[in-house]
Amino acid sequence: MENKEHDYMEIDLAEIFRILVNNARNIFVVAACCMLLATVYLMANPPAPQAPEKKEPPWPVYYRSTATLRIKAASNMANFNLAQKCATYANLLGSDAFCSPIREQLKITSRGKGGGAPIKDTEMMTISFDADKPEMAQKGNELLVQSLRNYIARTEQIELPYTAGGNGGTLFQRVECEIINPPNLPTSPVPKPKPKEDKNDNKKPAPPSPETTRNRTLAVSAFLGILLGSGYAVMYALMNRKITTAQDVEDYLGLPVLGVIPDEASLQEALARQEKKSVWQRVRNILLKWNT
Repeated sequence: MENKEHDYMEIDLAEIFRILVNNARNIFVVAACCMLLATVYLMANPPAPQAPEKKEPPWPVYYRSTATLRIKAASNMANFNLAQKCATYANLLGSDAFCSPIREQLKITSRGKGGGAPIKDTEMMTISFDADKPEMAQKGNELLVQSLRNYIARTEQIELPYTAGGNGGTLFQRVECEIINPPNLPTSPVPKPKPKEDKNDNKKPAPPSPETTRNRTLAVSAFLGILLGSGYAVMYALMNRKITTAQDVEDYLGLPVLGVIPDEASLQEALARQEKKSVWQRVRNILLKWNT
């Protein structure tokens, strides 16, 4: 009798599921071995500890008083560069020469910082003074404005040369300082500035923590173990040509099975199951009769 040759192999999902269930123990063993190897690898090469995050210091609470001044020149000083003068005065306002006497006078220890900024394309500038209390900020700004006016009055005086009219030796003020907005009393502290967002800033993601790396490695090893074990079990069952069941005979020979002669072990197992079933059936019948 010639054997029937198969040109192709049909894959039945139910058969694959049965193969996986029958080989669940072997698949579990393969997955456990992979996890054991991963554990040994992690013990030999522990993940690097995660660098501590840099915490920003708390934003200090302080108040800022502001004022607006106008720098104007004398009528015969039309070509005088007032914008440059405003920038020079603004730089001087933040120096210790102006701020230290004010801090000593007001007995300010923690803050007490002054500053100035010229207003672009104008002859005006803003003056500010920071302090822990609103009253101190306003008082310090008033003293800072007065210090600047005294500095301008002292440094911007020139002595006129002697002329035929007899005006020689007269002091002439080239630049004067006019208060546009006096120092105000701040009502709220200075807010924390928002960080600048850089669209072109490609920041690297933070490295995962050692716990995350360890758990991820174990999970991947377990998945690979299950995949390898399942693949080996399915491939071995599909490639195995041994005849073990009546269905294998029908598939391989293409003939119906008329009868099966079990071996002694299978027969004893079937008889034991039948006996156990009959015992439970008798107990069930007794209980039903007792209830009726």
